[in-house]
Amino acid sequence: MEKQIRKPNAIEAFSTVIVLMVLIVLSIQYGVNTIPMLIIATTWTMFIGWRCGLTYKELFDAILERLAGLNEVILIIFSIGVFIAAMIFSGTIPTIIY
Repeated sequence: MEKQIRKPNAIEAFSTVIVLMVLIVLSIQYGVNTIPMLIIATTWTMFIGWRCGLTYKELFDAILERLAGLNEVILIIFSIGVFIAAMIFSGTIPTIIY
């Protein structure tokens, strides 16, 4: 029997975003750490993927494939952060503000 993979329907797709937003709002409202809420949202998303016929390995490989394309973006953001920190440390930014 061949494994059948399908795309999520609209309710499944929107539920992942809604669950994430609700959990983050609740964590901020009740002062709970957001890390467990993100883990719960990730678990929900994995469950939706499982319902669509994907295995854990397929989901994990897709995540790694997307993250591999972000190396340049992460390097640029890190470089900008280092540049701004160097300017603040050297006194350039405080001088401009004064």
